[in-house]
Amino acid sequence: MNNKDIFFSLSKILTGQERLDEDISEQYYHQLQQKMGIYLDELVGIYRKVDHHQQALDLLLERIKDNKQLLHVAQQIVRIWYISQFKELPDVDPTKSPKPEVYAGYWKKGILWDIIKAHPPAYSDQPHGYWVEKPKDV
Repeated sequence: MNNKDIFFSLSKILTGQERLDEDISEQYYHQLQQKMGIYLDELVGIYRKVDHHQQALDLLLERIKDNKQLLHVAQQIVRIWYISQFKELPDVDPTKSPKPEVYAGYWKKGILWDIIKAHPPAYSDQPHGYWVEKPKDV
């Protein structure tokens, strides 16, 4: 398996979601690779060593818990899938302003919206006024 495939598997275990889009995964991998480079590679490498274990997530988290950069990358993998945004690695220099969030391009396809059974903010394919009716499956 190559790093893109491992990233897809890692994304599933970190998000807790099995139904992720493989095409989007490749795009997310490239975006994170550009911004987080060696730390993403290191995280993927660690996951590659534990992915066949039944407790893969626990083993992964145990191995990265003391590494701020790797924890940040793992958090950003979750963030990119849920809301199609991520934050770059913070600067070491505390006098610099925090880096802004990066839009990853698939905001309407964030997995958060399906999980909470809502549409992305400011986007709906429902007819005007749909919100006056209580949802049928609630």
